[in-house]
Amino acid sequence: MLRESKYDLTESFLREQWEPIKTEGLPDIEPFLKAVCLKHLSLFIKHSDTTDIDQSLIDDSFSFVDNKSEHIDKGNSYCQISRPFINCSGEWGIVYLKCVSRLSASGGDWMIYRKVNGTWKFYHKVTMYLS
Repeated sequence: MLRESKYDLTESFLREQWEPIKTEGLPDIEPFLKAVCLKHLSLFIKHSDTTDIDQSLIDDSFSFVDNKSEHIDKGNSYCQISRPFINCSGEWGIVYLKCVSRLSASGGDWMIYRKVNGTWKFYHKVTMYLS
């Protein structure tokens, strides 16, 4: 059984991240919040693992890093891509892309997709900065 944590995602946190600055054309967060169980999403984020990605499916311009700390110490950066989170109804998906660099700010993006008529469509990107 996966342990719960006091650091679960909250609706207020997601609302703040969804629209940090008022902009035109921002997609509505309500359908997302109604369809996605935040407890499931929290557990997925805490326990996600990228070690089982099939490397044969990755483009030749990418390489895998064995020792992340050593790679960063050499002045390089790296990115991690999560396995997709799919909500219980199968209509929402999230992929997390995290980039880490020694020379600049690090952070990540949630790429949120919605399945419409059997096709995944990009819905919104939520950027989070790591400190």
